[in-house]
Amino acid sequence: MAELTEQQQHLQNVVTQQNQLVAEINELGAQADAKRQQAVKLQGIMEYLSGLGVTLPEPEVVSEEAPSEGDTAGKGFAEEA
Repeated sequence: MAELTEQQQHLQNVVTQQNQLVAEINELGAQADAKRQQAVKLQGIMEYLSGLGVTLPEPEVVSEEAPSEGDTAGKGFAEEA
């Protein structure tokens, strides 16, 4: 078989890269489908448990503390007396 020209080698590389990308796209599509099916199953389980009256406790509300008088963050330089 004769050696490939530079353009033919370039074309061969491009075709190989495209084939790899198509294979990756197909694999990612399969992974997305599997995740979608899992999410639908989990949604069904959530609806079943909710139908039985199962609930989660309300999250505790954490109050934010007001900044103290000594907090000078973001206030610039202190004024001279």
